[in-house]
This record gives sequence, structure tokens and C-alpha cells, in this order.
Amino acid sequence: WDAEIKQQGLHLKYDPQLVQIDLSLTNKIPRVLQDLNDILRFPDAKRLEIYNTFVEAGEITALSDAVKELPKPIKDKIDAELQHELDFYQTKWEKLCHICVLISKEQEFRLLGLVERKPKGSTYYVDFDNGDDTHDGTHTAETDSNEDGPWATLDKCGSTLTAGDIAIVRRGMTQTVSADLAFTNSGTLVAPITIEADYADSWGDDSVAGETATLIFGSKTVTFADDISGDIAAHDWIYEATEDNTLFAYEVASVSGGSNEIVTLYLPYKGAISGAGKTINIMPDNPIWNTAAGSYQVNLDGDNYWKFQGIHFRGTHSNGNVEFDGCTGFVFKDCIFTGNNSASDIALRATDDAPQIYVKKCRSYDEHFYVDSGGAGSAIGVFEDCLFDANSIAACAGVDLGTWTRIKIIDCEFANTVYDIRCDSAIKNNPIVRTRNCIFSGSTDEIENQTYLPFSGVYVEDYDATVGDNRQYLGLATADSTPV
Repeated sequence: WDAEIKQQGLHLKYDPQLVQIDLSLTNKIPRVLQDLNDILRFPDAKRLEIYNTFVEAGEITALSDAVKELPKPIKDKIDAELQHELDFYQTKWEKLCHICVLISKEQEFRLLGLVERKPKGSTYYVDFDNGDDTHDGTHTAETDSNEDGPWATLDKCGSTLTAGDIAIVRRGMTQTVSADLAFTNSGTLVAPITIEADYADSWGDDSVAGETATLIFGSKTVTFADDISGDIAAHDWIYEATEDNTLFAYEVASVSGGSNEIVTLYLPYKGAISGAGKTINIMPDNPIWNTAAGSYQVNLDGDNYWKFQGIHFRGTHSNGNVEFDGCTGFVFKDCIFTGNNSASDIALRATDDAPQIYVKKCRSYDEHFYVDSGGAGSAIGVFEDCLFDANSIAACAGVDLGTWTRIKIIDCEFANTVYDIRCDSAIKNNPIVRTRNCIFSGSTDEIENQTYLPFSGVYVEDYDATVGDNRQYLGLATADSTPV
């Protein structure tokens, strides 16, 4: 039994995944059995269906009504196809039943402590335009009549994924929603649940720039040898062909034409490959979870250890496009948070305890606060290589502190903000803020406290990306950034 279980990869599944697979197969078996029985009970009807299919495909010529019996070559061709379909459904039915038996054996072995396993999650696919939530999510396109194809929504991910699972979402697509995105399960520290854009070109949507480029570490400018305006557009993601694009892909802010094409990035390039003559691969823009005019949010309420990479969260909600409530262990990479240029828009909001949040290479735009907090409890966050662009919304801030206990902001840029780091509600946990190599832009105050309890301390290393310009602000109790 163990060899067959391993051959099917069942030994690498978590317990909830085995239950889910068994349920899926149990639902699929009757449909396959029905197809098999239809052929056995009504073979002549199936022969007629095959005949019409061959005629439509041009493989045989339609016979007149006067012909009472099929010529032998045509009859043999139809009978061969009939036998092929009969064998297909018979084999598939037997295989599905056998896998269910193997799942039962694996569950029995684990229950009795006869085996030790190191499970890993399953991979699923989501295509907002061409998927269907009745599919099983295991393929990028529908492969047969039994609904082996991609899902259509992130809602299906939220209700289905379990620890260790990964959902890959097709780029260049938008899901417009009319309800909050809720979650059913939690991941673990060693097996988070992941929703990420397609970095592996699973759908074949990627392309290669027609000209080579010059890359400079730490620069937002990529110079191409010639005009590539037909290849690359704003909001595409580009990366050097030999680099790991899950680490070093960058969103395009703008493209300016000419003999030396200039592509400007939102974030500075920090890959390992620099110099001229570099081949650049292009990925379509991030898949968009779009709330349109409605006030909906990604609601992580008691759901732990989720990772999001390459997703664009667009919309407005006063409690945050993404809200964490009584949960921990979240990672956001290559994500975009876009508001509606409203004073009530918030990108990320920690409500009650959300003690571990890591955000890297993310960008916000048209949001009142990129990071906000409220309620009770505490939160700990690290923000690295991010762009907080508030688009000069009234009283906007990049980071607003309330329940945050400790926060680190590394290699980030504040743009078009009124305040960069501030507290506009009573601080509950006397937070410590540390920044390193950040660029500030607050038009009123870069670091500000509105006459509430003071920060424990704000420590600024390499102020405005100037190496060696280190500052500390202790006991900020006034409405400006002057140390007390």
C-alpha cells in the first residue's frame, strides 16, 4: 500500500487535504459512472453521437437518408471510437475508486502511527475571466468533461485552501466583487496558505522585450537599446531573464519613447544582475481584486499565516482594504493597494491583536493611510522596499500608529504625504519605530504626534537615504517632530 500511496503523492498531503480530495473524488465518481452506464445502456445513441461528431469534423461524409446501413469502414471507425470512450470511462472510474481506497489506507496508517510524513500543500489555479468555481482548480484550463479546470474567484481560495496550499492567479485579469473576501482556514508557520500571481508563466502570457537593457542597482530607470514602446506598457512587470522573478520583478511606472527607450520603475531595481545587454522578460500586470464602488474588504478575522504575492487590492473601506483582526503571520510581497482618493481609504489596518505582519516591495496609491491601526491589543510590522504614495489626500499619512508595538520601516519611500509617520489616536502601547534608509516627504511633519501619549522612541538611520545621517526622537508629546 505504501508504494502506491507514494506513487499518487498522497503521502505529501496534509490531513485536511486528504479529506478534501476524498470528497472531491466521491462527488466525481458518480458523474464518471453515469457516462460509463450511458454508453453501456444506449450504445446506438452513442454511435449516432459519434457519427455526427465525425461529420461535423469533416472526418467522414454525411450519408443520405436513403442509406439504411453504414458502410463497413465507417461502422468500424465509429465502433473503435465507441470502444475507446468505453475504455476511457471504465479506466477513469476504476482509478478514482482506487485512489479513494488509497486515501482511506493513508488515513488509517497515520491514525495508527504506522508512518511518518512530511506533507506539503496542493497547487491550484485561478483565472478570473475563464475559470469556474465548480472546477477542481487543478489545471489552468478545462481538460475534460469532469470539470478539471481553474477556479474563477479568490472567494473559492478563501473557502477551500488549507495549510501549505498555493493558489496561482492569472495575470492581467480582474475580479470585481460585491462582498468581503473571507477565509475559512489558517496556515501554519511552516506551511502558510499562499495566493500569488502567476510568476511561472503557467498560462503562457509572458513575453520577451525586443531590445536589451541596461540595469543599474538602486536605480528606478531602465534604459533599452532601442524603442520598445510596443513591448512594454505601464503596470507591466519586468525582470532580467536569468533572475528569480519571485524576488526581482518590478512594476513599470511609465515608458518614454525614443531611440534610447527609458522605462521608469515604481521601486528601485535591487537584483543581482547589472550592466548593459541584459535580456528582459515581461509579465502582464497584477491580477486585480476590485471592489469597484462598493465598500468591501479582505477580512482576515482569526485567520492565521496567509501569504499574498503579486495581487492588486483596489477599492475603498474605512477599516482597510485588508483588515487583520485577532490573527497573526501575514506576508505581502509585490502587492498594490489602490484607494479612491478618499480621506476614509486605508490600505492595511490592524484591529486588535495582529502581532506579525511583513510587507515587502509593495506599493500604495490614493490611500489615506497605508498602515493604520485601531481597537485593542498590539501589532508588530516590518515594511521593506515599499512606496507609500498618498497622492496628497487631506491629512494623509504613510504610517499611522495606534496599537502598533514595534514597527520597522526599511528602504521605503514616502511620497505626496502630509505626515509620514504619525499617531492621530491615543497610543496604547508606547511604540518603538525604527527606520533605515527611507526617503521622507511629509509636507507638514515627517514624524508627528497629535498631543497624545508619546512614542517610546523613533530611531532614524540614514535619514532621507543619506548614509550616516542618524537621528532619534524621544518622548514626542507635542504636535510636531521636535524632540522633547
